[in-house]
Amino acid sequence: MTRGQAVVVGGGIGGLAAAVGLRRAGWTVRVLERSAAPGEVGAGISLWGNALAALEALGVAGSIRALGTMAGEGGIQTPRGRWLSRSSGAAMHREHDVSVLMVHRTELHRELRAALPDDVVSSGTMVTAVTQDEAGVRVQHTGSDGDHTLTADLVIGADGVRSRTRCALWPDAPAPEYAGFTAWRGVTDEAFSLDCQSQTWGRGAEFGATQLVDGRVYWFGTANAPEGAAAEDEHAEVLRRFGAWHPPIAEVIEATSPAAVLRHDIYQHPRPLPPFTGGRVALLGDAAHAMTPGLGQGACVTLEDAVTLAAELAAGSDVTTALRRYDAVRRPRTEAVAKQSAQMSRMAQAQHPAVIGLRAAFIAATPARLGVASMTRTFRWTPPTIRPAP
Repeated sequence: MTRGQAVVVGGGIGGLAAAVGLRRAGWTVRVLERSAAPGEVGAGISLWGNALAALEALGVAGSIRALGTMAGEGGIQTPRGRWLSRSSGAAMHREHDVSVLMVHRTELHRELRAALPDDVVSSGTMVTAVTQDEAGVRVQHTGSDGDHTLTADLVIGADGVRSRTRCALWPDAPAPEYAGFTAWRGVTDEAFSLDCQSQTWGRGAEFGATQLVDGRVYWFGTANAPEGAAAEDEHAEVLRRFGAWHPPIAEVIEATSPAAVLRHDIYQHPRPLPPFTGGRVALLGDAAHAMTPGLGQGACVTLEDAVTLAAELAAGSDVTTALRRYDAVRRPRTEAVAKQSAQMSRMAQAQHPAVIGLRAAFIAATPARLGVASMTRTFRWTPPTIRPAP
């Protein structure tokens, strides 16, 4: 028995996860993806315990675990290589039941896509309007075969920080704000020997690197910069900013093709967050609560969204009631995580020398286990049950 027709706008990680969850709950689903060749590209992703629990609830955790590597030794360093804090993935799991799996975003996207029938996702399809009334929700879209309109019982906006769904239904909602820094991401072309995974905090800048399961290294760099700034050669720009930092940072960057270096300004939604739902339309992921990468939780809480949404819609009540429950559960949770993430990003991006000195002293004086313990409510999450349709 089908519970109804759902349209998901956006075929990224959040949209595909929502589609998997909704199908488990008994919904007929159609995913509309703007890109003609959809896929998450160019970077790794940290899947903390809450994300792994969500993937378990969606029935795809096993295949994804096989594609990743668990966090090992790591910590925080200064640009000259002095360790401020050391940590151990095994100790985090043993002492706090906190785990983190590193995977390539492409692999995660591929596994979620494989959990859906081929005809569920329509690529190269741009949504142009979303409207609703008592009869349902209408989604106008255009593609290579012309303009069309879908009528659905439910629409999920999973179309990112510049969500068209959000703008269409909530035109007065606050626009996302520039967080004050930009980010580069890349993956080395070949396997690269990395002694440990670490984050290096400098003056208004940060660099991190971690090993992927195939031996390649995923890395990122962030720097305070004017909004919209760009370099003619981003690979050279990353080397200019981070090449003089401790080894093997320059070597990792040099082992990455210039074409594989991505740059994106960082945006966040201002808090307090407005409602994630209205009538028969719901938002999830960056469309609802874009946040800084300070805690590595953006994709993790998006997966939580997808599971919670499916569970509430499977509970048997009408759509609007289920969506109100989803909003009541998810908005406080994501707002708290976004606040923590913004605080961590402000610390990492600190620029004043006095603040940097205080930061270093604070990190060095705080045992890593206490830092992890303070975050356990964020990293541990118990998913609701997605009850299959009768």
